[in-house]
Amino acid sequence: MEQIFLKKVLMPTWLFVVFPWAILLACVLLQLILMPFLSGRGKGWLAFTATVMALGGVVVLWPTILNNQPIEVQLSNWDGPASLSYYIDGLSFLFALMAVAIGAAVLLFSI
Repeated sequence: MEQIFLKKVLMPTWLFVVFPWAILLACVLLQLILMPFLSGRGKGWLAFTATVMALGGVVVLWPTILNNQPIEVQLSNWDGPASLSYYIDGLSFLFALMAVAIGAAVLLFSI
């Protein structure tokens, strides 16, 4: 299994891929639980916080991508002609960064 070296800590690659998705899913569940207790503004701040944390999860991949080391994570071990995998290179990193950053800016503007 491939690992990413970050700040003297070796972590499995799949953890960096799953981290932004896990944050967003956890905050969606948190919003569903806290829906009766939060105002519209509170829900907006919670959504903005989730997006900024997901942005942090994407930015953590930056050093690996800058070293021209694409990240490939196999999510399934199917022997067929196609398998479920993540492949993050410079272009896909750029689009992920833009999507999350623009989403955070839109959420901040809407609060």
